[in-house]
Amino acid sequence: MRKSILRAMLMVTILVALSASLRAQQTGSIVGTVVDKTGAVLPQAKVTLTNTQTKDVRTTTSNAEGFFSFSGVVAGDFSVRVDSKGFRPTEQTSVHVSPGDRRNVAVTLEVASEDASVLVTASTSAMTVDSGDLSATVDSGDIAKLALTGRDVTELIKTLPGFNQFTNFGGMQNKANYDTTVTSIQSAVGNGINTVGVPSRAGGADLTSDGAHIIDPGCNCNATQTVNPDMVAEVKVTSSAYGADQQTGPVVVAAVGKSGSSTYHGSAYLHFRDGAMNSTDWMVNHLNQPKPDERYWYPGGQFSGPVPHTHKKLLVFVGYEYYNQRFPEQTSGGLIKSNVPTLSERAGHFDPTLPDNAAACSAMSPGVSGWNAKTQSYAGGYRCQQFTTIGTSNGTVTGINNEDISAYLAPGALALLNEIPKPNRTPDAYDFNYVKTLINTNNGYMFHPRVDYDFSDSLKLYVSYNQQHELYGSPVMRWWLANDAVDYPGGISSSDNSKTISANLVKQFNASTTNELQANLSYLYAPDSIGNEKAVDKSATGYPYAYPTSSNILPSIYNTWWNSDFGVPFQYDTGRYAYFIHKVQPSVSDNFSKVFKTHTVKAGVSYYGVWDKEANFGQGNGPNGTIGYGPVWGLANSAFGLDPVLNFMTDLSSSFSVQNVTAPNLTGYSLGFFGQDDWKVTRRLTLNLGLRLVHDTPYTDATGDFGIAAWTPAWYQSDVAAGVTSLPGMRWHGLD
Repeated sequence: MRKSILRAMLMVTILVALSASLRAQQTGSIVGTVVDKTGAVLPQAKVTLTNTQTKDVRTTTSNAEGFFSFSGVVAGDFSVRVDSKGFRPTEQTSVHVSPGDRRNVAVTLEVASEDASVLVTASTSAMTVDSGDLSATVDSGDIAKLALTGRDVTELIKTLPGFNQFTNFGGMQNKANYDTTVTSIQSAVGNGINTVGVPSRAGGADLTSDGAHIIDPGCNCNATQTVNPDMVAEVKVTSSAYGADQQTGPVVVAAVGKSGSSTYHGSAYLHFRDGAMNSTDWMVNHLNQPKPDERYWYPGGQFSGPVPHTHKKLLVFVGYEYYNQRFPEQTSGGLIKSNVPTLSERAGHFDPTLPDNAAACSAMSPGVSGWNAKTQSYAGGYRCQQFTTIGTSNGTVTGINNEDISAYLAPGALALLNEIPKPNRTPDAYDFNYVKTLINTNNGYMFHPRVDYDFSDSLKLYVSYNQQHELYGSPVMRWWLANDAVDYPGGISSSDNSKTISANLVKQFNASTTNELQANLSYLYAPDSIGNEKAVDKSATGYPYAYPTSSNILPSIYNTWWNSDFGVPFQYDTGRYAYFIHKVQPSVSDNFSKVFKTHTVKAGVSYYGVWDKEANFGQGNGPNGTIGYGPVWGLANSAFGLDPVLNFMTDLSSSFSVQNVTAPNLTGYSLGFFGQDDWKVTRRLTLNLGLRLVHDTPYTDATGDFGIAAWTPAWYQSDVAAGVTSLPGMRWHGLD
């Protein structure tokens, strides 16, 4: 007997564990048992479910066990009315359903008397939930009351228990690893705010909008749309122990958009933050730079109500918001500081006694300038040195007088000098000769309509759509900033386009049988481009070198020692003009439920696909190439080649790299089947048993031309032995 009990407990444990597997649930269910004052069940009682906002109605009847169930209930507030012959009607109001909820409504009817009024009781959000999931909800009240920095409602999940702010800055800091001040197509999920115990960006969290997967599949973080607080009704976070009908996990952040209402409502609003009254940053004041013109304006409006001549069967909600943002550029903190060639050096005069050269030399570290405090002279350094022989891209030049190389300025340097800013200040010790407050912009809009159509009491449809577009500036390096970086004259920006659509169809065949079909699609296309291509075009600027890259855009430049005193600034990562991302995520699920006695049996199938195409090259590289300038040793005739600025002015580079755009086009999918029984054993005990089978495919090449690349030592040795010189050891699934 004991062994049988242990086996049964083990089986239950296995089934529950399996059920906590990978449907982006956007609906819930309401169940209950109808009894009289003595506790006797009441069959054939009429149960009416009414959506408080839309006035949408569904009906069913209690079965022989007094049990009733509504499946595929969209998130929102409801009232449940029960009528039975010989008993006083009872109505429970304020029954709230969030995505994935299974609300249990306890109904006790009184024998009818002369008082024929309906007995109304108000429920609360704390009413019984017949499931073991661990979840929390940011509802419309929270969204209205809690302060948001920007326009991303997922920022508020940090207020829920079990969440922490994660940063990769190497220690605990009271900040998330993403900037909430600037609204853009992003989210906090996996991007600064994580669930305790769930690995960051390791596939542990999903983000959905009206059922559509909007998590960025490239990093399991961020989002393909913004979840706008004025267009969303609530956000539910489920973190463990849910049923087998859940498609993804272990953490699911489900946003529910606002729906139409049975009466007309409309509003206009303006959220804004403006830096006009802010104090000026100390460093900006110290460097005599103008105060940044910082502002964040978000005007918008929304409208909801029934479409005329549809007898309130067709309801619509429409929300629109424009965002206009000017802010300090994020990677630089709004202030770039650099050492650029002096005006004398730009003209070819490297005499360290010239006033601007002398100021630059005195501000450098002695290790770079070669300053000797004892002899009060420059010797043995990299810059500020006397020389009579130089190396150029055309060979060695001798007989240089007074460090004057104005006759040997190279055409490549003269073209690139037009891109490098001139000094705008005299540096102090260990200081910079060029500073600039750098303002960026991100302007765009969000448009979110939703329609709910009530075909009949037994057939319901809603369709939700979200469209977002923004133009996000990128004046300097993309993800981080070198200490000596300057802005890019071409003006690179990212034109981001996001679309999300969700459709949900619920058919109630009879009092015990319901089917729910859901289809979703999320889409993001975000290409970078140059705003003023003529400013960085090789032909337009007179840059003479074409080989080895066919790009018509000027190359990036940097100093190879990453030393701020070397005088060659970082105009780096300019190849990002060719960067783009293209992401498509379709999903379909169908769930069938049947009530037998006190069992609600569910079965379903789900499909979730990913197409992820994204340009791939290093930040310091790209199709236009990157030239490095640094000390060059071993030049003929003892030519002086240690000054990076001197080498820059004579086109004597120390490195060059180029990487053409490659765009891995990856695809994969997840196919799931599940069966689940929600058995109401007693009025106080519900047992959820479920099993889900999931087939997850690995990512493959969507084109089928190449496939995933692989390399092994055995293949390498074989190829080398066979004389293969092009990528020895490499194989491609689609080719080999």
